Amino acid sequence: MDFHTLTNVIQGAGRAALSHAQQEAMDRVQEAATEAAIRAQRHAVAGTGGDFELVTYSSTGCVHCSDWDRELQAAQAEWWKMEHPGHVVFDRKICWVGRDPGPNAGECNDAKVDEFPTISLFPHDSAGGREEAIPYSGPHTADDLLVWLKYHTSEDIAPDYAIFGDGNR
Repeated sequence: MDFHTLTNVIQGAGRAALSHAQQEAMDRVQEAATEAAIRAQRHAVAGTGGDFELVTYSSTGCVHCSDWDRELQAAQAEWWKMEHPGHVVFDRKICWVGRDPGPNAGECNDAKVDEFPTISLFPHDSAGGREEAIPYSGPHTADDLLVWLKYHTSEDIAPDYAIFGDGNR
């Protein structure tokens, strides 16, 4: 069953009517679609070396992460339509799959992630390496994230002032 057929089945029957196995299958399909979009974006920008990397650390069992994923996808789609000051690569790290460590558990531990979702913007230096993360602590909406991203990817911001974050930039 392809993604669109599965989506139609869910819309018709309602997610609550699905068995646990069907819900898990839907979650895996949705995650695979998100990962495919991220890979396509990386492929499209290969060689341009993103100026920034926006990383969302999440858990598959987290309701807030699922809600955030929808907002993040909307923000990402809108970001590519607008004129913006910096090139941002969107990335997602899966820290936990249910109660088991996820495929990116090591990176999550290195980043000291202790709540989900955690959103961080990493500026890249001239050599392409990551600088210190700028944490996002604003409302989990696409519009608010876009305002924050434009602010933090601008060359003109004051170094000690930030919106929705610690002002690391």
